[in-house]
Amino acid sequence: MKWFLLFRLGIIASYNANEKEGEVIRQFIKKLLPYRPIKVSAVFWDERYREGQWDRIRQIDESAHYSIIVGYIHALKANGNILDVGCGEGILCERLYESSYSMYVGIDVSTVAIERASFKKNNKNLFIVSRIEDFKTDDKFDVIIFNECLYYMQEPLKTLQYYETILARSGVFIVSMCMTSESWKIWRQIDMRYSIIDAASVSNAKRACWKIKLLHAP
Repeated sequence: MKWFLLFRLGIIASYNANEKEGEVIRQFIKKLLPYRPIKVSAVFWDERYREGQWDRIRQIDESAHYSIIVGYIHALKANGNILDVGCGEGILCERLYESSYSMYVGIDVSTVAIERASFKKNNKNLFIVSRIEDFKTDDKFDVIIFNECLYYMQEPLKTLQYYETILARSGVFIVSMCMTSESWKIWRQIDMRYSIIDAASVSNAKRACWKIKLLHAP
């Protein structure tokens, strides 16, 4: 009940403010509400990839946050094993120099995305259809990347804790999320558990903003 009243209060307050002030109020109220994951199915992802709706990720206005992820990998974990969680069509793999890593594994729930990524498969690159929560392996990884996928998890922090079990002793997490009221809540959880090695924020001409953090597990 208290969350419903809080939400109603935000609506009423936004009516009594100008457009910009109203949006600030709405975003503030959203941050006070409990975390709500984005719930979509594998069928949803397959349909969107078939329709080409994720082709926009290849556009120049998505380059900045990818470039930071690649920069972290090249600077800290050259010749390491890389796990790309929620890899989609393997765009991050395309941006990496093959000489800069020993092994790349990309996992994604979308069969269509993995099929499209499969042309990059070779003795270094492997792409696997898997739900993030179900992935299992005997390998250890020097870098595990969560690029715009944690807000689809029911329990983002537990997801990270699960992947700690396959992180190499000196391994790192790289987490990138577009800034929303829900990602703000996830960052609060992450910051309480993990040591931040470095962090960066970027925005594009469309005013989309991302936060990227390089994290050391406990």
